[in-house]
Amino acid sequence: MKKTNNAAVRDWLVCALLCLSAIGLNAFGNIAIYGTIELYFGSIAALLSILVLPLRLSLLVLLASLGSFYSQLANFYFVGVQALEYFFVLTLVRLKINFLVAVFSFWLSIGLPSTLSILHFLSDQNLRSSLFTGVTISLNGFVCGIFALFAYWFVPTVSQFKRFNPKAPRFSNVVFELCIVSVILPTILVTLVFTWQSADETEKRISKELVSASLQFDEIITDRIEHNLHTVISAAETIQTLPSLKNKGALLNAVANSNDDIESMLVSDALGNVTVVAPEAYADIFSNLENLTIAQRNYFQQAKTTQEAFISKVLEGRGLGSLDIVAIAAPIMRDGEFIGIVQAATKLERVVNFDALDRLENNGIDVIVTDNANAIVYSSLNLELDRKSLFEVQRSFNPFLRDTPVLDISGTPFMYASSQNRYGWNIYTLAPPSKVFTSIVNYFLYIGLTLLVLLILIGLMANRLATKITRPLVNLEGFLERKISVDKLLPESTISREMEAVTHSLITAREVSENFQKNLKQQVDDKTKALEELNLKLLESSQRDALTNLYNRGAFDQLALVAHESLASQQRPFALLLADIDFFKKVNDTFGHQAGDQCIIEVAEALQEMCHQEHDIVARYGGEEFIILIDCADSKDPVAFVESIRQRIEVGHVQYNEHRIKFTMSCGLVSVQDDFSLPLDRLITIADEQLYTSKRSGRNQTTIRVV
Repeated sequence: MKKTNNAAVRDWLVCALLCLSAIGLNAFGNIAIYGTIELYFGSIAALLSILVLPLRLSLLVLLASLGSFYSQLANFYFVGVQALEYFFVLTLVRLKINFLVAVFSFWLSIGLPSTLSILHFLSDQNLRSSLFTGVTISLNGFVCGIFALFAYWFVPTVSQFKRFNPKAPRFSNVVFELCIVSVILPTILVTLVFTWQSADETEKRISKELVSASLQFDEIITDRIEHNLHTVISAAETIQTLPSLKNKGALLNAVANSNDDIESMLVSDALGNVTVVAPEAYADIFSNLENLTIAQRNYFQQAKTTQEAFISKVLEGRGLGSLDIVAIAAPIMRDGEFIGIVQAATKLERVVNFDALDRLENNGIDVIVTDNANAIVYSSLNLELDRKSLFEVQRSFNPFLRDTPVLDISGTPFMYASSQNRYGWNIYTLAPPSKVFTSIVNYFLYIGLTLLVLLILIGLMANRLATKITRPLVNLEGFLERKISVDKLLPESTISREMEAVTHSLITAREVSENFQKNLKQQVDDKTKALEELNLKLLESSQRDALTNLYNRGAFDQLALVAHESLASQQRPFALLLADIDFFKKVNDTFGHQAGDQCIIEVAEALQEMCHQEHDIVARYGGEEFIILIDCADSKDPVAFVESIRQRIEVGHVQYNEHRIKFTMSCGLVSVQDDFSLPLDRLITIADEQLYTSKRSGRNQTTIRVV
């Protein structure tokens, strides 16, 4: 009775600990991965309670987990999914189904479809966003199941908490669980971290692009307005000194014709009556009009009242034209008295600069420009906004964004940045949130598919591996019980040397086998070590040229192929050099082959001294020919590098007996800076062609080709 009471107390203590763990993990253990999406781990405690507690206490842990989860998320539907997971896994575990298989089956068959439905139909997310979030939540649930199993492994085998494994598990299940924890769990965690970092970095990059685009376009508009404003002010200051309308007209015509931004210009008197119009086309129209006045125009009233230059909102031209314009008015003052204005109608397309807009929109950035009255001057076509309508920023929210502000246009969210110039014009640059996660979604889905394939492969491998490992052991048991003959025992024991040695030892005798096994193991270790050392020496010897100790051609082909693939995949500049000693046959014929060998050694030593960079690969390519794969990292100039080698050979010499032998070297260089698709053998061919050109052009020179 006392033992039973102690067990009950321990159950309640574990229940309390798991309840506190569930509450703590949901409240403080959540991890934000991208935007407002977070990972929650409170279900670890609920899933672990299935394995270690009686049902009534396990349900208490579930309630603690669901309650704390709801307090954090305030979403009844996701709480329901977590409750479904608990009862689904509980049912399968009681039916003796593997715990991890139960967790994975739930999220694949019920959890993921349910989450997608909640996100797509109840949270108004599009299908791509829902799929992205749903897969993340499913991976979150699977990770919680793995952690619960990992904790369960530390429960002693003889403990009262080993409730659902009265019998030893199959070895294939053990191998499967080990592979899941050691392979799948790190893969999922790395995937989630990579996704978070990619989304965060992409959001920051796009946000900076929007801010930069907004400021750049703001600067363009401000420069155009200020340029035209200065023109109008200068015209007003000059006109007040001119005595006749003819002179004023000539000046106004010259200013209007010299500035492509200006559609038309006019001069009015103090009452707003137009007296002069330019250029000639509008002057002809003015001559047919009577009593043209601008007294009621806002720009006239503002210039007259403030006696300062004024820039209007976007206007629809009237009177002299029908184009959309921005009116710039400057007062004409004489002895402190207002005597009229100079007004310039600036073409809207010159102020806005549609070429700059096209460049932004081609980069996936939409633009809205409003004037100082918040009327839309320009908006990208796909935004479907009415020109000249008032624009108000409607703040919005997107779950995939963390810091970038979002606005809503016709029910569609956009990331945006804005700037306002000193004239009250606003520039909004926008990009859809999908730019943040579109590429990441594809990567994420590929990872999900890869994980599914991995699970299937791990299951097959675990079953196969368990069979291969356990069958010889079962055969040994049968052999000891005289149920299996030696002929049947030996073939199965060849799975490994150790198993074969154990089998032979049992056949011979138990006492002899113990000593034999120790000696055999030591011998195997010694021979393996000696063989490894010999193999290393043989490998090194097979890769080196006996005369120069440089890599030989075969070694270069292997090493350079790997290095070329790495450099090309990173699109990191590199170069390939083929060099050949000039008139080498003449050296051999004149001084002997030993002198020729000394020349080859001299070149090899020079190359080894100068090619000290870690990723440079130097080899004797055959006879008097040498080849180098040059890593051009840190802005290394391959041409200067090769020339330094050639010049060193040129000024040097070899002392052989009483002879002072001088020689030169011709070089063929291909520098890879743009086209990284060329295979290594093609680059070698190009370098060889350049070497041939150097030889044909007089030797002792370097011919370069850049690709």
